[in-house]
Amino acid sequence: MLNFTFMKSFKIVALLFAALVTAGSVTGYAFPVQTAVTENPAGPIIDQFLAMLNGTEATATAAVKKYCTQEIIDNKMIPFGKNPKILKKDGDCVIVALDNDGDKYEYEICEKDGKIVVFEMYFGEEED
Repeated sequence: MLNFTFMKSFKIVALLFAALVTAGSVTGYAFPVQTAVTENPAGPIIDQFLAMLNGTEATATAAVKKYCTQEIIDNKMIPFGKNPKILKKDGDCVIVALDNDGDKYEYEICEKDGKIVVFEMYFGEEED
């Protein structure tokens, strides 16, 4: 049986939380929700593509089929890894790093007209 002091403290915390949520909804404040990519969001299609990646071949293949152009699908390249981290954003393109059991893979991904139109391994900046 829980003691009276603990239950009183628990009720106070619950009431404060409820008041905070209510105040937020009354004022129109939207509490932030953390997603897979929060540091530097890409375009909506790239964000959805990256959010699907969980490190398995099956979901990587499904993500490519769902979000990429037919040309990229026909190329049969899939992203290896999970926990995407956007390293650089330039317009509708990003450089993203994925972790695959300690190995890091980097990709250049670009979107246009609701599809991913560029999906390539990224090996760093080219020198002139």
